[in-house]
Amino acid sequence: QFHAQHYSAGRMSAVVLGKEPLDELQLWALESCGAIPNKQTSRPRFSSGPPPFAPHRLPLEVRVKPLKDVRRIDFSWFVPSLQEHHRCRPAEYVAHLLGHEGAGSCLAALKAAGLATDLSAGLQEDTSAAAEFAVSVDLTPRGASELDSVVAAVLAFLGFLVRAGPQAWVQEELRGLAALRFKFAES
Repeated sequence: QFHAQHYSAGRMSAVVLGKEPLDELQLWALESCGAIPNKQTSRPRFSSGPPPFAPHRLPLEVRVKPLKDVRRIDFSWFVPSLQEHHRCRPAEYVAHLLGHEGAGSCLAALKAAGLATDLSAGLQEDTSAAAEFAVSVDLTPRGASELDSVVAAVLAFLGFLVRAGPQAWVQEELRGLAALRFKFAES
């Protein structure tokens, strides 16, 4: 039943790679995939469900005693799906600025205060219902004892980004980094 309802060429993608001439590759692709029917079905959307956490329960703090000697604080925000914004990559923009190691960045401020050694940020999940943006900060012993200061710094930096709005130089920097990743990608 699932197969009959969802197996449709219009919801699939295929990549064909080879050293053969394009006409031959195209023929092979049609022979392999051409018989798959296109049922004109749309991708299911899951946006009608409840939010991951009930708003009256937020903010939610969970403390975990690690088995290893780990000092870290993790933040998660559930936001509306970002799938329709995949071309401008807003999560990558915010993650880049949060984890940037240059002067004026959140990580630089945390390091200068002796609170953190590393920061990573990015989109963890992105479904049609919601997306999860996460920030993870590796703490120094001082940072572990001054969690409120770390939380305040991360939230203050996010507030600064909201007030400053999108910056062209950040987009240019991200574009340049993407070009370098593409140019030097390992095959």
